Amino acid sequence: MTTRDATTTVPSSPGVDGTSLSARAGRPIPDVDLDALVAAAHRNYRDRRPRSAAADERARRVLPGGNTRSVLDFRPFPFRVATASAAEIADIDGLTYVDLCGNFTAGLLGHTPSSVRDAVLASLAGGWAVGAARGREME
Repeated sequence: MTTRDATTTVPSSPGVDGTSLSARAGRPIPDVDLDALVAAAHRNYRDRRPRSAAADERARRVLPGGNTRSVLDFRPFPFRVATASAAEIADIDGLTYVDLCGNFTAGLLGHTPSSVRDAVLASLAGGWAVGAARGREME
């Protein structure tokens, strides 16, 4: 059974435990326009990131989807990172985020771990295009 007014009571089909979804939720589920909520969220996102929006428009002229990794593409557009340090990233619009993805595992040590930076710089100091096997490969 379903009723409609300002709220929607979900059908009373029993769940695994024999109770209905509305009974498990303890309240009726609001009747909302999800498309309008998503559109409003996109407007808010876009309004706070004008530089990222402009960068995305430029990038889409030269890159399919506007970036080189499909996982980075989302609507209305991905923000563009200006700096990254430790577990924080800042976009070109001046907003700062805590990076909970860690670059999908490659950045679990943070964005600028000194131990990795020092190892890379030490390796580069010995030349980066030697065209032969190197002794440090085993380390």
